[in-house]
Amino acid sequence: MSLALSLVLPIFGIIAFGYAGARSKLISHAGVDGLDTYVFTFAMPVLLFRNLAHTEFPATLPWGLWISYYGAMLAVWAAGSLIALFVLRRPAPDAVMLGFGGEQGNTIMLGLPIILTGFGAEAGTPVFLILAFHGIILFTIATFLLELTRARDGAERPSFGAILKEGL
Repeated sequence: MSLALSLVLPIFGIIAFGYAGARSKLISHAGVDGLDTYVFTFAMPVLLFRNLAHTEFPATLPWGLWISYYGAMLAVWAAGSLIALFVLRRPAPDAVMLGFGGEQGNTIMLGLPIILTGFGAEAGTPVFLILAFHGIILFTIATFLLELTRARDGAERPSFGAILKEGL
């Protein structure tokens, strides 16, 4: 328990200090925006690139890892979309995006620091194997589902084949 606390408390402590600073107006909205821009456009890509460049990837593809991670993520996405569609009665494109938002986690901002701090750089390999394909897989699926669910300018919804042809 003390190991878990020693890993998690510093990270959540930083989050709490940031929240308190923004809430008390010690950090302005412009400061928050600047920090956000720095972290997401510079610091995190550099961290990921540096770690990916020094990661020893396995000789065989980790299909079990990818299936378990993306399978769970797609299940959460589907559940969120179905809840949005049938319980919240949202239109299909909204349901796609609400499900997408529900399956997005804090793998990079929280998971990665905890894993690297607690278990060392070698423990980051599975995370980097997931992140290498994360965006391209999920944003492709989101775009495809949005195109499938949205009719434009009164037109009928496009067919599966039409969307594939358009994408290629």
